[in-house]
Amino acid sequence: MMFDEITYEDIMRIRIEEAEELATKRGMERGIQQGIQKGIQEGIQEGIQEGIQQGVPQGIRQASERIALKMKEKDLPLSEISECTGLSEAAIKAL
Repeated sequence: MMFDEITYEDIMRIRIEEAEELATKRGMERGIQQGIQKGIQEGIQEGIQEGIQQGVPQGIRQASERIALKMKEKDLPLSEISECTGLSEAAIKAL
């Protein structure tokens, strides 16, 4: 196809294809970042749970309690605080 044979529709089709490719690339990048963040959070949570099962050192427990207290002050649900800190809901209520 010669340059003078390119129509407006051809240009629009090309621009749409380019926009779709860019959107796909950006979506993939965001998805990867979200997956990494979720993996980190899950890894931390698993580590906390393992620590609880093995007996958490006092300093770690105190830090978890301080974090839980701040989360509680922000009126976050007890189940969410428990999930993030590894503390039981009863322990969080007692703070």
